Amino acid sequence: MKTINEFLNEKGLGFIPAIEPVFLSNGSPVEGYQRIFNPDNPMSTFAITKPGYTPVAHSEAFAIAEPLLNDGLGTISRIKSYHDGSYAMVHIRLSGGEHEVRRGDPVVKEIVISNGIDYIHGVRAWFNVERLVCTNGLVAISRDNSRNIRHTPTVYERIVDASVIYRQAIQWFDDFYEKINLLANKPMSDAIMAQVRRQIVKDKDSTRAINQWNKILDLFEHGKGNNGQTCWDMYNGITEWTDHFAGRPGTHELAALEGVNGRLKDDVFELLLKAA
Repeated sequence: MKTINEFLNEKGLGFIPAIEPVFLSNGSPVEGYQRIFNPDNPMSTFAITKPGYTPVAHSEAFAIAEPLLNDGLGTISRIKSYHDGSYAMVHIRLSGGEHEVRRGDPVVKEIVISNGIDYIHGVRAWFNVERLVCTNGLVAISRDNSRNIRHTPTVYERIVDASVIYRQAIQWFDDFYEKINLLANKPMSDAIMAQVRRQIVKDKDSTRAINQWNKILDLFEHGKGNNGQTCWDMYNGITEWTDHFAGRPGTHELAALEGVNGRLKDDVFELLLKAA
């Protein structure tokens, strides 16, 4: 079985972040600031920070996943990186975590570890449910499903942290599965449809918002695994749009986890859940 470091090296993410003083164009140093960059690509500036900030290398951050892998609790399904490698995520698919919401429509449990060498994102674990027929992530990062991780220096502390995160994740997944079962059993009505539309089209004169809504409607009826009948179909129309169509190419998944599109997922999910 490959180690975390072997996966990272294959993706070009095994580097140790480098730090150097900041210089003006005339070569004189800028007092009180330092530059964080990838030593394998010296032109890549990840962050300009005050001295004292020490970035955590991806190999250190993701070491917390090793106890889960070593104990057979999960396997690495993919590693994604953004912004020249300054922000990365390791997706760990949990063993025995598949759940069929309805016949032929399975979802799986994931614990995702993320790390930023950019002074913005720390080391964090969050719980994700992925729908297999369309590879939609069904949740955005929120306080409810994420945990900040301390940078721990010992193997023992990593094992303890991994055990706590795993127990919290299992409890969260059980609750989330109950909720999506409710959505799958609730027929979509005109009244619920109107409420969801108001979430998307906040300005009735916005051509862009109307076009987005029309695309979501098409995915509700004809998206992968959808048949345009239930609240589950509507929610997956939303998640397919956020994960595969909204935002710039190559950043759909990241945009769907944080910011406006991530909040849209949460807002529509809560709306549909109240209706169910």
